[in-house]
Amino acid sequence: MMTTTGWATPEGLSINGQRAAEIIRDFLMDKDLANNAGGQFYSAKQWRDRGETYGTESLLVIVHDGDPSATVFNWDESPDGYALREELQSQLDPLGVYFEAGTNWYTTVHYQPFPRKRFDIDGDDHVFGAIAFDRPWNGWAVPIVDEDTVRAVVDRVNSVNDERMLTLSAEHGPVGKILTLTERDRLDNQVLALTELEPIDRHCYRLDLGWTFTERAAEDHPTAAPRVTELLTQLRDDVDYLLQRGTPGADTIDVPTFLWVAAWAIQSLRSARS
Repeated sequence: MMTTTGWATPEGLSINGQRAAEIIRDFLMDKDLANNAGGQFYSAKQWRDRGETYGTESLLVIVHDGDPSATVFNWDESPDGYALREELQSQLDPLGVYFEAGTNWYTTVHYQPFPRKRFDIDGDDHVFGAIAFDRPWNGWAVPIVDEDTVRAVVDRVNSVNDERMLTLSAEHGPVGKILTLTERDRLDNQVLALTELEPIDRHCYRLDLGWTFTERAAEDHPTAAPRVTELLTQLRDDVDYLLQRGTPGADTIDVPTFLWVAAWAIQSLRSARS
């Protein structure tokens, strides 16, 4: 096995960004594909500081320009590339992240665009979908969720809490929509807490609120079938759009992600029906 010092974990990564870097580095070293000919990790901040335009909101950037690791990240590098991609993605799945090509010399890592995990608020049986989980807070879960889930959590708390009222406002920031969560006393409308949720990785938010969230088992998700149906409908509409344009190529759609989501949706629909 080759050894390398070129795949150091950059500073400023989230916990899942760090874990992804560790998994990818170990995978490349295990496959003898990390000799640092041109391979390196970057944080999103480091990537922005370079003046790059794309991938600046990602969890992690992987540069593989002229490096043997390009075999994994570029589809056309070798016949073994597809199998290597699938194997690496299977190791990243538990984190709730995936990787996608930027160009043929760099790749970005992102949270998956749909919930695959579950959580609840301690003492309440209502279950929410989570994309991933960050480092726990005092033993409690810290979910990574989309905006719809943030709003669902707010609505749920308001429906069961007679003493406090939550409101959510939004404004566009430099890298996405910033959500402001305001907690007020229902009796005198006094502001008890004000929390800003800044977007991470495109569309996700870290619910690091000091609340007692609990991670739930992933199986038997009550909304699996409707969510899969929604994804399949979206995929069908995307295909119709491409066919109408007459340009069903990589310039109009992220083909690897499209196929990956389609495969997941079909598999999940089968599981939901079994």
